[in-house]
Amino acid sequence: MPWYYFGFLMVIPCFLGIFSYPPFINDPKKDGKINETLQAAWYITLPALFNVGWASVQISHMSIVNQLSYSGTRRDVMVNNRNAFTYLANITVLSFALLFFLTVDNAVD
Repeated sequence: MPWYYFGFLMVIPCFLGIFSYPPFINDPKKDGKINETLQAAWYITLPALFNVGWASVQISHMSIVNQLSYSGTRRDVMVNNRNAFTYLANITVLSFALLFFLTVDNAVD
């Protein structure tokens, strides 16, 4: 359970921070312009921390697979189904993203 809590506490703020950055990145000394060095550091650090948190949750989650069934065959089937649905979900999401990016106009007003 400690790894779940650690991962949870890492993933939530990092995931939110990946899509936004704090006000201190806007440098008031430069007329409110974005400090590109701080922005790059922010967007490099947060995804890395997110991956650490995500890995700690996933590794501890996958370690309980051996306790789900005494049958090795059933465990193999469960793991294979999990992997198959994971791949299917990834392909589906990436296909929708491809369709979205092909249909969205790239013009900036």
